[in-house]
Amino acid sequence: MSILTHELFILSILHCIGDFFLQTREMADNKSTSYKWLTIHVLVYSIPFIAVGLFFFPIKYVLAFVIFNGFMHWCTDSITSKWTKYFYQKKNTWAFFAVIGFDQVLHLAQYVIAYLEVLDKAYEWNLV
Repeated sequence: MSILTHELFILSILHCIGDFFLQTREMADNKSTSYKWLTIHVLVYSIPFIAVGLFFFPIKYVLAFVIFNGFMHWCTDSITSKWTKYFYQKKNTWAFFAVIGFDQVLHLAQYVIAYLEVLDKAYEWNLV
């Protein structure tokens, strides 16, 4: 396995922890109608990335990653949470899970792009 494969695996675990395990019922229920709860969700979601990232990168790179990834996560969830809530209320199970799957694919692309961009700059400036 290449280093990037290991890093992708770690990013995926951190994403899973932040997006599922640390998300409370209150966040999940309210992020589709409240920017306050959506923002709280994204701040809590970012905690695992900060905690682990600081072991490997200078703080400015961790913050750059977290800000970019967090912003993209916020933008994505601001739309997809409304869709999932709509389909859940309509009892359209297929559409509900299709949106969740689409949401997760977008998040995967976002944290990989964020990581590669931050890592690229870190290597370019000989920081790692």
